[in-house]
Amino acid sequence: MSAGEGWGEEKIMRTEEYGRWSEVSEDTAREADTVAAHYCDYIGRVKTEREAVSYCLGELRSAGFVDIAECAEVRPGDKVYRNIRNKGVAAAVIGDTGNGFHIIAAHADSPRLALKPKPFRDDTGLGYASLYARGGIKPYLWVDIPLAIHGIVATGSGESIELVIGEDEGEGCFMIPDISLHASGSQKELKMDEAVRLQDLQCITGSIPSPTGVEEHITRAVMDYLKSSYGIGPDEIVAAELHLVPRGKAIYLGFDRSLIAAFGQDDRICVYAGLQAILDSGGRCRMPHGQIEHTNVFFAIDREEIGSIGSTSANSRVYENFLSDIITRQYAGKTSVTVPTVFEKSKVISADVSILTGALEKNFSDMHNAALCGRGICLDKFMSSSNHEFVQWFIRRLNEYDIFWQSSMLGKGAVQFGGSVAASFAHKGMEVINAGPGIFCSHAPYEIVSKLDLFMACTGYSVFYR
Repeated sequence: MSAGEGWGEEKIMRTEEYGRWSEVSEDTAREADTVAAHYCDYIGRVKTEREAVSYCLGELRSAGFVDIAECAEVRPGDKVYRNIRNKGVAAAVIGDTGNGFHIIAAHADSPRLALKPKPFRDDTGLGYASLYARGGIKPYLWVDIPLAIHGIVATGSGESIELVIGEDEGEGCFMIPDISLHASGSQKELKMDEAVRLQDLQCITGSIPSPTGVEEHITRAVMDYLKSSYGIGPDEIVAAELHLVPRGKAIYLGFDRSLIAAFGQDDRICVYAGLQAILDSGGRCRMPHGQIEHTNVFFAIDREEIGSIGSTSANSRVYENFLSDIITRQYAGKTSVTVPTVFEKSKVISADVSILTGALEKNFSDMHNAALCGRGICLDKFMSSSNHEFVQWFIRRLNEYDIFWQSSMLGKGAVQFGGSVAASFAHKGMEVINAGPGIFCSHAPYEIVSKLDLFMACTGYSVFYR
C-alpha cells in the first residue's frame, strides 16, 4: 500500500500530518508546477459555469471531439461531446460501451452573489445594487473586497452578450462596504451571521449623478452607461444572469508557493482535472489489441450548489440522454445491449472537493480520519454510500500507478454529508465514489488547495480512465 495511506507495525492506523512532498521526485515536482501554472490561468479567468462550459468546449474541439448530433453512429476511438444549454458539458471517448461507462462527473457552478432582477437604486447619494446568494455563503466574508461582474444578457433582438466588468486594470470594479469600525459598536456584540446579514448586502455602483435631473440620479447614470456601452436596458437586466465574483487572478500562497488561492475551486478544480483526463484518455485506455475496453465519459454539470434542480442539473435527463444516445448509435438493433444493463456495469467518480482539516478545523474533526493538506486525492465513501468492493477496486488502481490518496470523513461522530452529484448516478444503478482534492475555506471568496493535491487529482482521474 505504498501509494495510499499504508501503515507499518509502528504506524497502525495513524495519520501523518505533513504533506507528501518529500516522496516526490524532482521531475514530478516540476510537472506539478507546470500543471499548477496552467490551472492558475484557467481558474483565474473561468468564474461561472457558463465560462467553464465555454472553456471546456474550446479544449474539446481543439482535441478533435465532434458534436454527437453530427454522428449517425459511433465506433471505438471516436471522440464526441454535447453542449448542455451552454451551462453543462458531456464528452466521451468511445470504447466497448457494452462493458459499461467510466464516468467522471464534476460540477461547474460555485456559490456566489448575483444581482437581483431589479437591482439598482440610490441611497445616501450613492448608487447600489441589491444582491442574493446562489448557493451557500458566509455573508461576512464578501464585504470590503474588490468584486467583478461576470454574466450574460439576452437582448430584445435575440443577441446574447457576455459581460465581464471590473477585471481589467483601470476598469471600475465593485465592493460591498461593511460598517466602519468607529460606527460598529453594537455590531461587534452580534453573532457573525447577524452582524452581516445576507439581505443587507449591496454593492456600490457609482457616485456621479446623471445630468438629466431625474429622480434616482445615480441609477439613471448606471442605466445610461449600460445602454450606451452594451445596449442593455431594464428589460434585459430583469432576464440577465449577472454574478458578482471576486476580482483578480489566482495567487500562490506561502514562501514556497506550494498552495493556490482562487475563487470557485469548489468545484471547477475537478472540472479542470476531469477535462484534462478525458483529453488524455483516447491514447491511454486501449487494450493491447487496440480496442478500448469501456467508454470514458466526462461531465461538467450545473446547479449542484442549489440542490441539483433544473434542466441542466445532474437530476435532469440530459446527461442520461447523452449516455443513451451513445448506446443507440453504437449498438443499433442489438437487443443484448440495453441502457439498464450498461448502467449497472458503469463506474462513476463523483468528482468533488473534500474539506481539509487545519488548525481551525481540528477541534471539530476526528484527526485519525480527517483529510490533510498535501496528502493526495481524498476518497469519501460516505458522500456516495459506495460499495466496499468498488472502493477497494479504485484504491488498487491508485496504488498501481503510485497516486497519493487519503480517506476523508467530516466530523467526529455522526457522518457529515455535504452535497455532490453522486446520488444522481447511484440511483441509476452505477457504482459511485466521491473523489477529489481537499480544500480549505470552502464556499469562501478564495479557497485554498495544494499544488500536490491538484496534481494527484489530475493523474488519479487519468488512471480511472485507463
